[in-house]
Amino acid sequence: MLTIFTGSVTLHAVLWLIAAIVFSIVEIGTTQLVSVWFAIGALAAMVVALFTTSLWAQFIVFFIVSATILVLIRPLVKRKLVTKSIPTNVDALIGKVGVVTVDIDNIQNTGRVKVSGMDWTARSFDGAPIPIGKTVGIKYIDGVKLIVEPFEIQSPASGPAASPVPHEKEFTQENVLVPEPMDKDGFSTASNESEKERV
Repeated sequence: MLTIFTGSVTLHAVLWLIAAIVFSIVEIGTTQLVSVWFAIGALAAMVVALFTTSLWAQFIVFFIVSATILVLIRPLVKRKLVTKSIPTNVDALIGKVGVVTVDIDNIQNTGRVKVSGMDWTARSFDGAPIPIGKTVGIKYIDGVKLIVEPFEIQSPASGPAASPVPHEKEFTQENVLVPEPMDKDGFSTASNESEKERV
């Protein structure tokens, strides 16, 4: 305990504290659980440095604590932090149709497409040039570029053959309705004759 505040011990402890802070800053920048374990190991080594000037002892504690936490705790923490990917508005463009506003040429690194009222950088899916005014379909998105391919709009003539119009029913004497003769008052003469017969 008398050696805690000697010069070399204090210097080692400060260096380990600085290392822990650096590891923490790196972890904040990545948020991938990469260096937080080393920050904890550096804090453990700092505690050891308060009691001994042996660098071997400090580094052994640093590596053992960091490796133990990395192996035992990291999988549990990662499992808790796993989140489902949420499609963005950009992902919603996949499968939509747009119009080429600037000739698409992968070799010349040119090409733009207008989709849903917005202008995007575009490249050809198969590498073939696509001229301006051509209708294209969006295959996928590479960074900020739309990967597209020509989209052919089928005309009615090129579509499936129209089903033939069914034949009209042939009319015969049996299914033709013949109007009955009428008298001057608009009554059926056939019904009048049948009434007279009954009388």
